Amino acid sequence: MKSEITFYRKLSADQRDRIKSHEPTVIVNEDGSFEIHSEEIITPKGNKKFDKKLTIIPSADERIVDLDKVLDYFEDLQHVNLIVTNACNLSCSYCYEQHNTDFGQFNPESLKEIYDFQLNCNEKDGKLFQFFGGEPLIHKELILAFCKEYAAELEANQHRIKVSMITNGILLTPEFIEEYFSYTFTNMSISLDTIDSSVDHREIGQDRINILLDMISLIPAYHKDHHMISIRCTLSIENAPVLMPFAIELYSRGMRALVVHPLTMSSVHGFVSWPDEIWTNLHNDIIHIIEQFPNFSIQFSEGVGIKGGSNCMVGSDMIAVDGTGDYSGCYFFTNQKTKAASTILGNLLHKKVYVDRYATFQSSYDEMFITHEQCKKCDLKGFCYQCPAGNMDSGDNSLFRPDDMCQKIVKLFIDLQNDIVRKAFTSKLQGIVAAVKEEGEEYIFAKAASHLLYKHVTGHHISVGEIETFKDELPSHEIILGHLLDLAKDMVDNDEEFRDLPCADKYIPQIDWQNTNPVDVKTFYEEMLKLQGTPAAVSESKGGIEDVSKRMFYLTLIHMILLNPKGDNLDKPQKNYIERLKTI
Repeated sequence: MKSEITFYRKLSADQRDRIKSHEPTVIVNEDGSFEIHSEEIITPKGNKKFDKKLTIIPSADERIVDLDKVLDYFEDLQHVNLIVTNACNLSCSYCYEQHNTDFGQFNPESLKEIYDFQLNCNEKDGKLFQFFGGEPLIHKELILAFCKEYAAELEANQHRIKVSMITNGILLTPEFIEEYFSYTFTNMSISLDTIDSSVDHREIGQDRINILLDMISLIPAYHKDHHMISIRCTLSIENAPVLMPFAIELYSRGMRALVVHPLTMSSVHGFVSWPDEIWTNLHNDIIHIIEQFPNFSIQFSEGVGIKGGSNCMVGSDMIAVDGTGDYSGCYFFTNQKTKAASTILGNLLHKKVYVDRYATFQSSYDEMFITHEQCKKCDLKGFCYQCPAGNMDSGDNSLFRPDDMCQKIVKLFIDLQNDIVRKAFTSKLQGIVAAVKEEGEEYIFAKAASHLLYKHVTGHHISVGEIETFKDELPSHEIILGHLLDLAKDMVDNDEEFRDLPCADKYIPQIDWQNTNPVDVKTFYEEMLKLQGTPAAVSESKGGIEDVSKRMFYLTLIHMILLNPKGDNLDKPQKNYIERLKTI
């Protein structure tokens, strides 16, 4: 089936040059050695004559500020993409990157400097320090050297930040898999769109697909079971109809995480609008996969975020940095920085930020939402899908996408998130039920309440081992929840004072529980919803919560409202369970 292209456009000279420079620049010989087909690509051995540090210098009238003076710019930063090379062994038809020029080379020390910045720029958990390209495995020795040299520190900080990479996987070997996944802090996202080469935009061939699936099978179960290895799938009109057998194959090989990205713009063809029938079928297939496969998650790749809040132009939650230290909000801009110099926001290795550019890009981004009729009439509340870099390249140099595919993507995202939350609720409830059967209600409830207490007041998760160290010192779960509720009320206006609390095994035992009023789980749930400005869906349930199954149900709801990050779902999690609550 042919793609339905909504907008053809005449390619500019720059666009034609970039598409030409998108051809593969690395050929892999049978013995595993590389042929580099560009004199501007830094070789894996780091040949110095090619290692030119090409960095962007702001104009004389731009303000340049020290990095440590504007750390608030990075308060939401989660992902740092490290462009270890722009070279690639593929030429995927939808990809926007040039593969012809590297701008500088990382070494383990410069990687560690950027890692330290990401670790300390904010207090968030679950951050990714992510090797990117081009194809990062062209420099697999550098990646392994970094992991080995700093293994102890990377291990100690893994709850805050994990090492990851996005790779096409073709250069994976059993030896690399064994060493890279010998660490517990390593993640990986493998780009694979289908198991059927006849509908594959990347044209890697069936033999390569089969070999890649075999490499996936070799990845340890620990990383798969903990969702530390994922498949990133670009869904096109051609391969979407075979998503179901693709998911079945991945699941059979131990995969438990799939990241999908609907292909709605192409570097060659421009904007792609999907026929309603194929889009609806894709939607149904994704929901079916979520329902049918236990412990299998499907998420969207970058793109959908809070309207006006997740601004890729200023790298609000993700930045891309190359070997010179130059960074922008998007790997497209960093990759193309000689032709998009104004998009570089600063230099992490020089510790400089170009603050005027932040203001310029933020105002341009905000303007989208008040000048376009389609955007002003959008009824999707707080979510948005716009890709400024792709929009500029696919259309008329505008930041804004001119058709309704943005709204279709957001609707799919919202439905997907709702189903993910429902699945997470069911999984959490099942876990609590099993734990209560094994260890008893009071201890499990007290342990769960301790976990929620520490997460709510510090922003960090408490480990199971930490809870066990003060098992005999825990009061009843009603007392713990009462203390947590008191803190939550105090933190409505100011929660910063709680962010530097000592580790849990020192904090929780020293709490004075004597003056705490006990609160049952149902009351706690309803009070927390009031603090969030969301009235409880059901204030009066039949028969109260005298039954342990009802208490476990409410304990699960408490987990959902406290542990789900803000903005994960358009509706508050409790709204997904209104009908079920009415049956209690």
